[in-house]
Amino acid sequence: MKLISKYYMEKIDILKVVIGRQIEPVSLHPQPIPPVPEATERVARAAFPKGNIYLQIRDTLGSIYFDEDFADVFSVRGQPAQSPWRLALISVMQYMENLSDRQACRLQ
Repeated sequence: MKLISKYYMEKIDILKVVIGRQIEPVSLHPQPIPPVPEATERVARAAFPKGNIYLQIRDTLGSIYFDEDFADVFSVRGQPAQSPWRLALISVMQYMENLSDRQACRLQ
């Protein structure tokens, strides 16, 4: 998972250049990935009886990313960051749907 960490470190360095200022550090407080609530799973299966790619990903791979995979990217101090596993998964879905950053933000 060092490759993932390196990728996000490069993204942070690019942001520093684009923004033109130092980015405040954020810290990681790893959180377990919660199970999908039964009601949510039931609704998703009813809405997509033949399935869809996102249900297949979850069924086949389970949890793809974990907060601990990104620990090298974070400072030991600073305000708590958003959960990196969730942000990574959103990035994958954004790519799959061919959405711009702005479009993906509107969907969150």
